[in-house]
Amino acid sequence: MEATLVACGNSPPRACVVEKLQRTKNFNRDGIMLPLTFKPSIRQSGPSRILLKANVTIGKFKRASDFLVEQ
Repeated sequence: MEATLVACGNSPPRACVVEKLQRTKNFNRDGIMLPLTFKPSIRQSGPSRILLKANVTIGKFKRASDFLVEQ
């Protein structure tokens, strides 16, 4: 995501950011969400959820479950 903003330069125009993001395929942020692919009509990851455990002492989250699938 940061690379998208850097590629579009200082004060990036929205059109540049959208165009670069739409090249993103299977983006995965440390396994805390399903892989994300941007398309003109899709700009969010899948509907599955996971349970995270917060460690407030160090300000981090730890994964506490596999993906929770609605049945």
